[in-house]
Amino acid sequence: MATVAGSCSTSGGWVTGRKRYQTAERGVLPHFELTSDDRIKVNPLAYFSDADVNAYKITHGLPEHPLFAKGYKSIGCAPCTTIVAEGEDPRAGRWRGLNKKECGIHFDFNGAIARPVAAVEKNLFKDGAFIADPFRAWAEGDDPATVRYTHIPVKVFLENRAAVLGNPHPNGLLVMPGDKVENIVADLRRFASIAVSFPGFTDGRGYTSARLLAERYKYQGELRAVGDVLTDQFTLMRRCGINAFVVTNPGARKALETGAFSTVNLFYQPIGTTEVPVGTRPFLRRAVEQEIA
Repeated sequence: MATVAGSCSTSGGWVTGRKRYQTAERGVLPHFELTSDDRIKVNPLAYFSDADVNAYKITHGLPEHPLFAKGYKSIGCAPCTTIVAEGEDPRAGRWRGLNKKECGIHFDFNGAIARPVAAVEKNLFKDGAFIADPFRAWAEGDDPATVRYTHIPVKVFLENRAAVLGNPHPNGLLVMPGDKVENIVADLRRFASIAVSFPGFTDGRGYTSARLLAERYKYQGELRAVGDVLTDQFTLMRRCGINAFVVTNPGARKALETGAFSTVNLFYQPIGTTEVPVGTRPFLRRAVEQEIA
């Protein structure tokens, strides 16, 4: 049975027919890959052997490719496919004389086979576990009208509001110290994630931004802390509405993995309706007693 090249691509990813047994480079092929341009590549036949392919063909009554009988044992695009001689490897007819083993559509923009999702560093702590971060930081030269899964700085958003709102892809917002979150309240629902920057341990402006977003402006999406995120800050950040953390510090990472970080159980200034001080607050009790008297 001929091996036929094929891909079904969408804006967010594609399905391929690649298999591990075909080449040494594909020998570690996963079922899912995250390419460098942030698309998902699905390889449903990755673990199929040649025998599996033939068995599937027979079971489902799939017809033989008409070029197979003419000597094309592995079929790709016309300029890159030649007839395979008797005794040659079935893929010997692919890119013959071109010193290559992989089709151009299966290389990312860095010129290497795209890395699998499993190889992506998991540095986002969310819902009790470290996961691969689907978002990336804003980079110089990015186009606000076309970027995807990118945290767009508040300043860039305000200068390019129409372009960002017209961008069809999921994106986030980056709030830096000094940014006025009240300026973006009307558009908060546009963003799947808001990253609040903590550039240093002594800079607490991020706590104010986070609490405003969560409490006053009722932002319901992912509210994450980025920057100098350390163990001593976790509980305080959570109290301000932050529900995800990008962690690079080894000690902080271990603390989150093991739950070995300090918590706050008694509150001098409770937040919202869930934090209640032990007993009654004396100054309030005296005020009530005076009113009764």
